[in-house]
Amino acid sequence: MVTLAIVAAITALTVLLARMSVQRIAVAATVGLLIGAAMDWLLGYQMGLWYYTHHPYWMPDYFYLLYPAWVLASVMLVVLKDIVSNWMPRLGGVVLVVTTGMIAMGIHEAVGAARDAWRYDAPVWLVLAGWPVYIWFLSFCVDKVQYAIGSAKTRRTV
Repeated sequence: MVTLAIVAAITALTVLLARMSVQRIAVAATVGLLIGAAMDWLLGYQMGLWYYTHHPYWMPDYFYLLYPAWVLASVMLVVLKDIVSNWMPRLGGVVLVVTTGMIAMGIHEAVGAARDAWRYDAPVWLVLAGWPVYIWFLSFCVDKVQYAIGSAKTRRTV
């Protein structure tokens, strides 16, 4: 529960810094929950690349604590990417995602290690390589969903 509170505080701070729209936050939360649940099922549960030390898969605590954590972490990642892209607009796409990934990974993994919330059975290089891929995929999906919502609004008003 303390881990969730820490992630919530960091997320709130990043949202305040970015001054994001409510729609973008809602899209990031929804897409992040779906991607997080899929990643937990496929990569964590099926492939065994990580496991949660205090909340076994598919137990009530897992759903009550880890789904909100995926939502908060996803919002934090999208906000952090937006902050980095606003502060350093000349960064290319790959550099932006890697920079955001390293900052987010540092925060996320430090909180997880301090609380012993999860452990990896995957090699370190795979964890390091997976963060930028996850952030790129999450950002791509959030941007596409938000674009689709914007397009739908435009079509309705015309």
